[in-house]
Amino acid sequence: MSRFWMNEIPLTVETATNTIQFFEQSERLNVSLPRWTDEHGQQKHGKTTTLNISSLLESDENTLNAARDIFAKITERIDSRLDVLKPLVAEGGDIDDTK
Repeated sequence: MSRFWMNEIPLTVETATNTIQFFEQSERLNVSLPRWTDEHGQQKHGKTTTLNISSLLESDENTLNAARDIFAKITERIDSRLDVLKPLVAEGGDIDDTK
């Protein structure tokens, strides 16, 4: 198995509860639990699952349509949240990013 995570710097988003990493060249999307600190004070990645995008793209049409629908729903949720945040940012309001 290729150690893509050692050969490529991903686009990364970290929240209080997840880390999302997109390895564009390797066509992998990782979703992890948050980082944690071991008994020696070293930062460790949380448990991670990986979507192999190139394998997904080899799937049948029904699977590809279902995957597209899932990602569209996620995008819609993000867009809705951004629509809520835009007026708050314009007004200089405090943004609670825990929602």
